[in-house]
Amino acid sequence: PEGKHWYQNKAFDELFGKIGEDPPSSLYVDETVGRDVFETIMEGDHWIGEVKMYNKDRNILDILLRAYPIRNEKNQVVGLVGAHTDISQQKQAEKALLASEKKYRAVVENTPDLLYRTDLEGKITFLSKSSYELSGYTVDEAIGIKMAEEVYAFPDERQEFLDALRANGSVRNFQARLKRKDGSIWWASTNAHFFTDEDGNVAGVEGITRDITDNKKAESALKESEERFKIAGKLSYDLIYEWNPQENQLYWFGDVDTFLGYEPGSISSDLKSWFNLI
Repeated sequence: PEGKHWYQNKAFDELFGKIGEDPPSSLYVDETVGRDVFETIMEGDHWIGEVKMYNKDRNILDILLRAYPIRNEKNQVVGLVGAHTDISQQKQAEKALLASEKKYRAVVENTPDLLYRTDLEGKITFLSKSSYELSGYTVDEAIGIKMAEEVYAFPDERQEFLDALRANGSVRNFQARLKRKDGSIWWASTNAHFFTDEDGNVAGVEGITRDITDNKKAESALKESEERFKIAGKLSYDLIYEWNPQENQLYWFGDVDTFLGYEPGSISSDLKSWFNLI
């Protein structure tokens, strides 16, 4: 009850050093905490919590302290017994995990792309907040939706995606047409792979999907423009060509063979052959 320290085991020696009979309150970074622990026990209660203490090298450790009163045959508190567990590495790991989760959460919540997970039945189990901008579904609305039935505009594209996934374990830049909540169609490019549970069993699919609708529109517009240019070239009485000096290649637009009276495909695009011809 006077606070004299009369026993410590070898683990205590290794962690805090030998402190003799002096009260161990000096080991606490905040000595008031040590006094609070002592007073709590002397009042007959126990004390369990995390404290910061100095080790024998005066480095600060995170300690899980468990302290209980010692009673005599008359049930009077005559001292206390305590157990100290060094949880410094655990606390550092927790801090690192929290920092990592914070960074991951920031990426997930701010990316314009859609991050998702589905179970083995194809039901959505996780979705990033960007889902609303891309699909019109809130996260709560999307959880539980079946990809094949409610997301893919064409079931055969979903099947093609699954076939590629099963064959390779992952897919990259898989392009498919998806449905928004309002029924409109958008083009998506997806990178995905199987993920496993703690036992190593495949638990579902996770991936990231990007809206490529504008890209597909641009590709379609370019293709239409090229087709119109080719038609115009065929109908024109002029010879239209393009020369790539790096590759030393000629690219003709229009029916140059027929125009010059040759069999279709007989005129080579090689520049030297063309000059030899003329």
